[in-house]
Amino acid sequence: MFRILEGRLTIWRLTDNGPEEIEAGAGDIVTIAPFMVHGYANRGSVPVVFSAVVDRDMAEFIEAEGASEPPQTSPSAETIARMTAAANAYGITILAA
Repeated sequence: MFRILEGRLTIWRLTDNGPEEIEAGAGDIVTIAPFMVHGYANRGSVPVVFSAVVDRDMAEFIEAEGASEPPQTSPSAETIARMTAAANAYGITILAA
C-alpha cells in the first residue's frame, strides 16, 4: 500500500486485466496485492513523499540495502547486479524496467 503525502507518484501494476498506470497525488492511497508485479517513479521535478506498508522481507531488504538520500546519478550495472542479488536473498524478484 502506498499513501502519498506530498507530490505526485506514478505507480504501475500488472493486474489480471493487464497493465495499469496510476497517477497518485497527495492524499491518495494505492493498494498492491501480494506478489503483484508493480513499480513506481517520480516523473516530476518536485520531490514526492509517501509512506508504504510492506511485508517483513521487503522491510528487512530496505533496511539493509536502502539509502537515506536519493542517488545523484543512475545506478551502474554493478550496483543493479548487487541490488538484484540482495533482493533475491530476501525472496524479492526485481524485474527489468
